[in-house]
Amino acid sequence: MSSLAFFDIDGVLSAPGYDVNGEIRIGMSDEDWILYCIRYGKNSYDYCRPVGAAGDYARKLREEGAELFVLSTSQTSGESDGKRAFVRKYFADLFPEENVFTVARDELKLEVIAAIALLRGVPLKECELVDDTFSLLLKAEGQGIRGTHIAQVIDIVYNNTISARP
Repeated sequence: MSSLAFFDIDGVLSAPGYDVNGEIRIGMSDEDWILYCIRYGKNSYDYCRPVGAAGDYARKLREEGAELFVLSTSQTSGESDGKRAFVRKYFADLFPEENVFTVARDELKLEVIAAIALLRGVPLKECELVDDTFSLLLKAEGQGIRGTHIAQVIDIVYNNTISARP
């Protein structure tokens, strides 16, 4: 059982969509992304859509007693503002504002998980990271944190085996 569950945003809670010159795209170069976030700030995620399976999985974990968090990587304050606005719009019932965190680099997610686990008195083996980056999930597993890929979540939810988590 997971006592603490941490969900990424990009590709996990959100399906990407960004207005680039009137065309909705799934992404852009890092340089263009930074400029996009500076330009649109809290509206950077307006064209992204929620991933229903991730929300369903989070609800199930909460029903089982897990405390839920959002933990995502951001390059700018505008990006962080956009992510927070996205979570408020689509997942406010699951993730309280004080449980939404952003970090500058993916690797810092593991440090945040360890720190929150320590504060809550929860062993790392009862922490779960739901993400779409295999290398990060493998590092999490190496530290004793349960790594769950979004593809596993989708499979669990759509095959009605939501209680049989990996």
